[in-house]
Amino acid sequence: MTPASTLLDYGCGALAAGIQFVGFLDAGNYTGLDISAEVLCEGERRLERAGLAARRAGLYLLDSNLAALLGERQFDFLWAQSVLTHMPPDDIRTLLRDIRPHMHGGSQLFTTFANTQGKPRQKQFKDWYYNREFFIETAAAYGFDVEFMTDWNHPNDSAGNDMMARFTLKGDR
Repeated sequence: MTPASTLLDYGCGALAAGIQFVGFLDAGNYTGLDISAEVLCEGERRLERAGLAARRAGLYLLDSNLAALLGERQFDFLWAQSVLTHMPPDDIRTLLRDIRPHMHGGSQLFTTFANTQGKPRQKQFKDWYYNREFFIETAAAYGFDVEFMTDWNHPNDSAGNDMMARFTLKGDR
């Protein structure tokens, strides 16, 4: 990633990571989406407090489909930190289907997920666990290759359940 790269932060929340991205990227190259208007407002306040309001970060409420929000925009990097752990399987399939048009040949989608050895399962109300095979099969069904990042560890995951995956358009690696 360089300052000239474009980034879509899917599930940006109140910009815990977004602040770092906005500060690094050239003005206008950060786009954040979230389902909560309240946390997006907090993200805007954080940008203001950090002196980054002039960086023209685009923050959008995800209350309709991606095409309606993003038009034909494509991004170099797409980031979904702690998003898939809150999504049932059909929602992940929808996400991959809908995000694909917003990627080009060099795009990379990085996502985190909670790993399990068994079948995908819901542990608590909003906590979903997936095996690697689920992502391999789902990625292939929507025209992606997937790679699991073995050099990444979640700082708050002492059990080692959290993993990161990198999705690229099939054949673009």
